[in-house]
Amino acid sequence: MTIEISLMKISGEYQQVTISGIFMAKNQEGIAPIIFLENNKKKILPIYIGAAEAFSIQTALEKIPYPRPLTHDLLLSIMKELQSSVEKVVALSTDKAAAPINLYGATKLTSDKLFIAANNYRGRHGSKFSVVRYG
Repeated sequence: MTIEISLMKISGEYQQVTISGIFMAKNQEGIAPIIFLENNKKKILPIYIGAAEAFSIQTALEKIPYPRPLTHDLLLSIMKELQSSVEKVVALSTDKAAAPINLYGATKLTSDKLFIAANNYRGRHGSKFSVVRYG
């Protein structure tokens, strides 16, 4: 099974990608989950993710129902019922390194950059995404 996600910039152009699988990979810190994003040309982009994210994605891939509503499900239900939308999203980042020297710092910096890049994908919704870094 695959999950289709929105456009992602690969090789200088935006492309539709799907999650083709989650696997465990060995890295310098031990074993970590890795996700594979695949485009229609069968080019694959590996991304290391956390265990919680891997669990959520894997359950979605396998269409396993969760025994109770998750926080994001409850929030979506409330917003739908109130016919509301999100105007602003602010992420708080505790890392102030401009040039991180390890995987942890680089991951946080990547997260910040991806969050800001969400402004390019907001489409007609008009939500604004920003990051505040402190530490």
